[in-house]
Amino acid sequence: MGIDEAELTCINHPRSSTRVRCSNCNSPICVRCMHESAVGMKCPSCARVEYRDPGARRRYAAGAAGLVAAAVLGAGAAMLLGRLNFLVAIVLGVAVGAVVKKVGAGRPRLGGTAAAATGCGIALGLLALGAPFSLLFNPAFLFPALLGAGAAGLVAGR
Repeated sequence: MGIDEAELTCINHPRSSTRVRCSNCNSPICVRCMHESAVGMKCPSCARVEYRDPGARRRYAAGAAGLVAAAVLGAGAAMLLGRLNFLVAIVLGVAVGAVVKKVGAGRPRLGGTAAAATGCGIALGLLALGAPFSLLFNPAFLFPALLGAGAAGLVAGR
């Protein structure tokens, strides 16, 4: 057996033998300690460093951009089509989710921000066009708006 073939033990579980090393710090890790990442397996301490919260300022900026995008796109779609349908709501949600993700610098966990911005933005856009407030509680508006908000949340939450 050469030096490279010596039996390694996990840094956190000395009784567990392994052949896997952390892709960041090169420490030996066992199956219980492995955290999958885009660049390979990481140990628990390196995996914790990988997550970066967007921060309040970036989250507010992403939410504001999503709100404006949803209001403009929702009002534009309503003016062109006369109403908001399911397919248009999904496309609108994907677009708003992409805007929120871009302004949020691609950071994860902006799905809730994007969903809220989409729902509120569509409502504001339609109200700005002169739609009655009671329209917001009509299922013909509510279901497509929720579908768009869900699509935005999925896109920005990744």
